[in-house]
Amino acid sequence: MRNWNSNDSLTLFQPSKKSSDQKGNEAETTTMAPDTSKSNAADPGLSQSKHGEKEKETSSSPAFAPTTLAASTPFTHAAEKKLLRKLNLHLIPFLALLCLLCYLDRTNVGNARLVNLEKDLGIKGLDYNIALSTFFPFYVAAEIRSNMMLKRTRPSIWFTFIMVCWGLIMTCMGLVQNFSGLLACRVFLGIVEGGLFPGVTTSSFLTPEERTEVQGRMLDDCSLSDDFHLKYAIQAFQDWKIWVTMLITIGSFTPLYSISLFLSTIINKLGYTANESQLMTVPVYVLACFCTICGSLASDKAGQRGPFIMGLALISITSFMMLISSAEPRIQYAGTFLAASGSLKLGVGIAMQVGFGNLGGAIAGFVYLSTDEPRFIKGHAILIGLISMSFILTTFMTYYYRRENHRRDALMRNKNMTIGDYSSDMKWEERERGDDASFFRYTV
Repeated sequence: MRNWNSNDSLTLFQPSKKSSDQKGNEAETTTMAPDTSKSNAADPGLSQSKHGEKEKETSSSPAFAPTTLAASTPFTHAAEKKLLRKLNLHLIPFLALLCLLCYLDRTNVGNARLVNLEKDLGIKGLDYNIALSTFFPFYVAAEIRSNMMLKRTRPSIWFTFIMVCWGLIMTCMGLVQNFSGLLACRVFLGIVEGGLFPGVTTSSFLTPEERTEVQGRMLDDCSLSDDFHLKYAIQAFQDWKIWVTMLITIGSFTPLYSISLFLSTIINKLGYTANESQLMTVPVYVLACFCTICGSLASDKAGQRGPFIMGLALISITSFMMLISSAEPRIQYAGTFLAASGSLKLGVGIAMQVGFGNLGGAIAGFVYLSTDEPRFIKGHAILIGLISMSFILTTFMTYYYRRENHRRDALMRNKNMTIGDYSSDMKWEERERGDDASFFRYTV
């Protein structure tokens, strides 16, 4: 939240003349791939005296004119809560429905397996596992292309196009007659679903004042450079923290997709019929949903991530050990509850490196093999190993990030400064340093 006093104002560069298409575009905001030319605030560095000539040229340009949000309309704490509640009520139900549909379409092939999918399509050996895994590389690749498309078209148009294609592909999924048809449908499903989430939200329901506040909040969250430049890509590849995070993510997403794709099969092999197995997955996912919501709320309330991820990893490890150690159906079924609750929340709780993490789905397709039925001990052991890797690395990174935050706080105290003392100009000077900027703090 930003509380402006009577002497404060926020200046945003906006086109002085807009066509009707530009006005329509202004009503939409892409949360994961923002178009900086439409929503970003004025370059803070322009206010420095050494950039005086550049500021003069920009302000006199006929294409852009500075628009000042005066201090007469400050966003109070109550107004901010109202805005966040409005965003949540408009977006969360819709996004939750999309997530539900996505996972239904992505994982319902596991349910179809129980009603003779392999027999009807003539699938043998590893064909089923290949069909599961084929989805994910195309899903990850499509995310990148979708971000590029969102720079060229409005999110509502792109989103509608994807949804229509998505529905057509799922219709075709029900009509396939052989393995090749199933493979093709999984490929195209990965392509259209991969383009979904970068552009799911619009802000046409916001008032101009609320939209300005949201843009300001995005600016506050994006003090570091988000420009595309080769040097930033090189920095990313050289940053060891990113590689560690990638390992943590893939160690978390693989169990997530493994459970989603094979839960009905695991329950079926406990001795239950196909219909019973389908129904018995419902309470497992209900509990997992409840744990996901409660865990996310608690994590946000505490302002911490690492301890929650580590705790859920321990729950997941315990659950898979229950599945390995006991042949008793009731104990194994109880283990699936813990496995789903821990693995699903663990996957949701790691928001970084999602693209790489989704490649864990390609691995997940080969975790549980028909040759390991009915106990799937090898598959459970693989997931224990992956989750253990994530737990150990998360513990290390949590310690490292806490120590680094304390170190930067100490340096700032030596200068008799706090993060709140940093001006826009000071942040601008360090914007290319990424997470090495002195004002940057890790959320751990």
